[in-house]
Amino acid sequence: MSRAAPVAIIGAGEIGSGWAALFASYGAEVRIVDPDPRALDRSRAALACARTLRKGAESGRILRSANAADAVRGAVWVQESVPEGLVLKRTVLASLEGVLPPDAIVASSTSTLGASVLGEGRSFANRLLVAHPLYPVYAVPVVDTHFFAGGTGAIGSGTIGRDQKSTLVLVAPPPPSDLEVTNVFAPTNAALGASITVGWSVANNGLNQTSANSWYDSVYLSPVTPFNALQSQSLGSFAHFGALDIGQGYSTSQNVTVPANYLPTNSPGSTNYLYVIADSGNVVVELTKTNNVLGAPKPIVISHAPPTVPADLAVTSVTIPGLVVAGTTATVSWAVTNQGAGTTSVSNWVDSVYLTQTPTLNPAVDIHLADIPHTGVLAPGGGYAGNQAFSLPYC
Repeated sequence: MSRAAPVAIIGAGEIGSGWAALFASYGAEVRIVDPDPRALDRSRAALACARTLRKGAESGRILRSANAADAVRGAVWVQESVPEGLVLKRTVLASLEGVLPPDAIVASSTSTLGASVLGEGRSFANRLLVAHPLYPVYAVPVVDTHFFAGGTGAIGSGTIGRDQKSTLVLVAPPPPSDLEVTNVFAPTNAALGASITVGWSVANNGLNQTSANSWYDSVYLSPVTPFNALQSQSLGSFAHFGALDIGQGYSTSQNVTVPANYLPTNSPGSTNYLYVIADSGNVVVELTKTNNVLGAPKPIVISHAPPTVPADLAVTSVTIPGLVVAGTTATVSWAVTNQGAGTTSVSNWVDSVYLTQTPTLNPAVDIHLADIPHTGVLAPGGGYAGNQAFSLPYC
């Protein structure tokens, strides 16, 4: 088989994902078909394990196909690995009629059914064989075909019954890693729509290096404890890059926003809980997932944001010389005070100076002398003074 030749895997459970990893570890492009949304992650995690077991293992692409017809297009090998059952397997094999490439081999991962029963009535029965692997497939690439044994070497010529003269082989998967969230810190109070900082630490307390070198950690806000994903709201997912060896870990913190509509209508506030889940996408093969989630040590009280109290800037004095001459300069002094009950919402603005012939300002017709920038917030009662010379126009 060419390393670049596509391989189709129909059914990517524990066995099928192992097949996918085995073929991909030899550089093949693998296309999987499985209704389980976790099938692609499971297959890629198995490939990561395969690469840790065999020096020089390659990393072929593992892709997901929408259906069997897409998966088998151009494939040279089709591995059927759906759950054991004659009706289900025959239904899957029947779906290959008319779409299977003329030279593709079809193999079924079965421990109880024969190729003749599975292939009855199929146009490709002469290219159908049973390939029953040891588990995990990528760890011990030994397959019981009972389809060639004792024959001439041609497909289907086998005469020796399967499992004859076999011996028991006990195969254990490599010891996995174990990501554990060891610490979470978060505030104990927050308002709707507010940004808060959540920090956490993760350690690999397993027996091996992590099978992946990147994954996502997620932060959740929940009204209940212990954690229940169905009753929690995600506040964000954050990527971690870098494999963890045994005993290694990392710490990080991220800003997340409390949803503005989190509280029920007319609710003054509620007690909630912040949780962090390490590897929320289940990319890393682990000893256990039970310690991947941890809550902050204290609950967080979510309340409505207090009403905004506005500032009120007032020009409290303006001082100019008693007599000025047109065409010369004059120094103007002024004072500004925040007479409101709230701090200014911004820290930068401009004060504008106008020359007018009337006591009432009309920017549309009055003479604009200058804009003077101010920097710095003003708390209630705070103020500042300005002083600057301006060139006066001729009359």
